[in-house]
Amino acid sequence: MLLPFISSLASAETFDTDLIYFILVDRFADGIAVDEQQSFLDPSDIAAFHGGDLYGIINRADHLEKMGVDAIWLSPIFEMRHEKFMGHGAIHGYWLHSMDRIEPFFGGEEALQKLSSDLEQREWKLILDMVYNHVSFDSPFLEIHPDWFHESKPIEDWNDPYQLTHHTVHGLPDLDQSREVVYRYLYHRSIHWQNQTKAAGFRIDAIRHMENDFLKRLSTDLHQELGNSFWLLGEDFNGSPSALASRVNETGIDSLFDFPLYYAMTDTFCRDQSMFGLAATLWSDRDYPKEHQPVRFLDNHDLPRIASLCEENRLQEALFFLFTVRGIPMLTYGTEFGLSGAEEPENRESIDWKESPKWLPLISDLSALRSKHPVLKQGAPQIVHVDDQVLLYAQRHGSKFALVGINHSQKTYSVPFSNPDASYRIRDQRLQKNAPLNLEPEDISVWIWNEAPISAPKLKNYTIKVHSKSEHPLFLIGSSSVIGGWNPQHALPFNQTNEGWELELELPSDATLLWKTLQKNGTELIWEQGDNHILWSDPILAIELSK
Repeated sequence: MLLPFISSLASAETFDTDLIYFILVDRFADGIAVDEQQSFLDPSDIAAFHGGDLYGIINRADHLEKMGVDAIWLSPIFEMRHEKFMGHGAIHGYWLHSMDRIEPFFGGEEALQKLSSDLEQREWKLILDMVYNHVSFDSPFLEIHPDWFHESKPIEDWNDPYQLTHHTVHGLPDLDQSREVVYRYLYHRSIHWQNQTKAAGFRIDAIRHMENDFLKRLSTDLHQELGNSFWLLGEDFNGSPSALASRVNETGIDSLFDFPLYYAMTDTFCRDQSMFGLAATLWSDRDYPKEHQPVRFLDNHDLPRIASLCEENRLQEALFFLFTVRGIPMLTYGTEFGLSGAEEPENRESIDWKESPKWLPLISDLSALRSKHPVLKQGAPQIVHVDDQVLLYAQRHGSKFALVGINHSQKTYSVPFSNPDASYRIRDQRLQKNAPLNLEPEDISVWIWNEAPISAPKLKNYTIKVHSKSEHPLFLIGSSSVIGGWNPQHALPFNQTNEGWELELELPSDATLLWKTLQKNGTELIWEQGDNHILWSDPILAIELSK
């Protein structure tokens, strides 16, 4: 089967920002004196509110400016539950009472207006976190508008699309966005708060649990009212680039968090797994629509902090990678301080402003590097070399060419090019210029040329042969949409021959894919067991199945 391949990556950004900084408002900084007798306020209790507010963000904006931050994503700031529920803290703000008022404990609308004005003066962007899927367990809407909600049933089958969108997530009352009155409330509240704050975009929580029809209508209406430059960023934990690409196409949401790359980065830098997983995920960037600018990140408030996953030398490599890969980098509050925490609630600790932000100098260096060389944020990834311990990938934008090298082996790797116009590596937790073209053991570097030293990948024929005695139809399935994107419905059929099964593919010469075989016996799917196979440079691949 010949598959013509056309790269869909854009040459321009639709949302122009260098670094998003996510702030869990209660855990960032305390800017005003509050009534310490509030029952929910206890800085010694990690599950209680600690006193952070919007004024604290205003007061610490100069700190963020040192890192090159130019966009702030705030956790939900609307009136919310304060008390714990079954031992779980409410400090994150996702248990909303309503979207009618700004949380008084955070400073209310007055503080929000002041923050908005301050960000506008700095020419920074504000991203508000919008929770359209659910409300708090004790929201007044449950009594005032009981008909606004789906039936209260827990999700039992997480592979059932109906349950995902109509049942409750962790017991939270689930809004029925298909009801016109619910839609109008969510839409008009969104427009109101954008008008009040001049927010540049919304981060939309839990899009996996809302129907695509609602998200499509909402994105269409918001873009029509606020302009096509208004940015919608969705959260979907899915690890498949092709599945996320489908979500973008079906909803009109502008960008998604790049969970596939998050999983690949933490596997590579923190768990010392093979470079092929990271390379295959980078190559699958081609699955996304051309306008899509994925948001790349190392952790967030729902995940282990990167300082708890990675050893220190690998953490700085991960930061280097984050700032030298296409898309929009995002840092979670406190990354610069080395905040740790492997699970909730330890991963939501407060910043101690008496401590020194040990990673701030490196982050500042990397942010400046990214701003100086646009090819790092706009280039389309090209895999130049990959093996289990070494990865070289390039990004090109116009004539500019950037090559990033990662070496996790104990041997020096010689980069097969010469005379870069600029080069950088990390030494003593700072960015160092003039990195040599020999990539040292346990090292990461980037080299930049004004004129690309190699041409773009050309199409190449690949043949995959499978020897199997199975009589069931055989299919190929793998990491990119060109081979099914791990979705059995899109798997590619092998052709049966006298010697077994065979499939021909036409792909770019830098194609890097993880794949398996899949047998279909009626409705039964029989997945090949064991590790994934790798398609990289060999034009002919042959495997033998035991069954």
